[in-house]
Amino acid sequence: RLREASATYTFAPSLATKLARARSLSVSLAGRNLALWSEYLGTDPETAFNATGGSDAPNDFQTIAPPSFFILRFNIGY
Repeated sequence: RLREASATYTFAPSLATKLARARSLSVSLAGRNLALWSEYLGTDPETAFNATGGSDAPNDFQTIAPPSFFILRFNIGY
């Protein structure tokens, strides 16, 4: 499973001042729940859905896997 990958770019101080009137500036991009390599044919095991709420075996009925999503973040230091 590839749970998360991220990358950050930090701008030069002179460019941070020019773009955002700041001392520092960086941008980060992260992606979560990106890939799953498995031969299991049921739903994603991390759904942890249980029809009875007890300690029985997980149930594959109408469960969905955690979604893949991306986060874009700007860090600005004044």
